[in-house]
Amino acid sequence: IVDEELSETLEDILKRFYIFFESIHKYRCDLVKYIQDVKTGFYLQHSIDLVLLDKDGRQLLCEAVYLLGAILLLLDLRIPGPIREKIIVAYYRYQGESRMTNFEDVCRLCKATGFIPGGKVPSGYPEDYLARVDIDEDVVDMVIGRLQADDIYLQTRAFPSPRHRSVALATQSCMLYTILYFTPRTLHK
Repeated sequence: IVDEELSETLEDILKRFYIFFESIHKYRCDLVKYIQDVKTGFYLQHSIDLVLLDKDGRQLLCEAVYLLGAILLLLDLRIPGPIREKIIVAYYRYQGESRMTNFEDVCRLCKATGFIPGGKVPSGYPEDYLARVDIDEDVVDMVIGRLQADDIYLQTRAFPSPRHRSVALATQSCMLYTILYFTPRTLHK
């Protein structure tokens, strides 16, 4: 009887959480597929180099990679790993695997990282966590290079004084800081 009551009261909430986790996985898959399609020539007139040379393409690709990193870091900060695992197990218990899509991939993405907000940060965190995403490292290196070399938002026109350069590039540096976690090799050099 208690199990039925829990199922009736919590099933909708558990479903919403699972859909949220699955949406993060879908965003990751869509981004990885887009990058792979551009690299393999699916879009005949585009390559990663040409996307990064275009003003809008450069902004969008940098923002897409940054957004994935920010989503994952915020997910781990706001819904700690043990809680995520319990939510997925509870939803699995009430739904069964046959009614759940991308179950194993969602489990792999949401698996606990060892990080607990307010606690000790495990070694290799968040690099090991973001390595689960498996984005093409060459593309991430190109995005990092573009963020280092260019003013992708063209803010230096609004802040012409060299003293204000840090304000002009603050958004870009925030993105760069997060994206560097996707390439531990570059981060630790």
